[in-house]
Amino acid sequence: MTSPDGVSWAIRNTPNANWRSVVYGNGVFAATGTGAAMSSPDGINWTGRTTPGAGVSVAFGSNLFVAVNVGSVMTSPDGINWSIRNAASSNAFSSVAYGSGLFVAVATTTRCPLRIAGIRSARPKGDVIYPTNIVDL
Repeated sequence: MTSPDGVSWAIRNTPNANWRSVVYGNGVFAATGTGAAMSSPDGINWTGRTTPGAGVSVAFGSNLFVAVNVGSVMTSPDGINWSIRNAASSNAFSSVAYGSGLFVAVATTTRCPLRIAGIRSARPKGDVIYPTNIVDL
């Protein structure tokens, strides 16, 4: 669905899937769901994409899309072509966000920063991140 004002909404045609998350970056909307992904240049016209896994949450930062799911992490430079990345299989990731140069994923048992080759900045202060659980991508 799309809305110009957050009040009136229009249903849009999308590939069939259980869509979970959408994000915008580099001029592209990227959405992930159960075993699927899709992208759109305008949020209205969507194209299904082939993925090596599923994503329950997707974030964009440092010119990279990152999607997480139970035991898996996928990345895409363009929201179209996705690659599976190594992640601790014991982490049931439920959400990912980007801020201050860091992707942070939360799981049912832990919070886990995702360090993406050379992109990670200084560790934020506070107890939000457990440095022993960093997953290098």
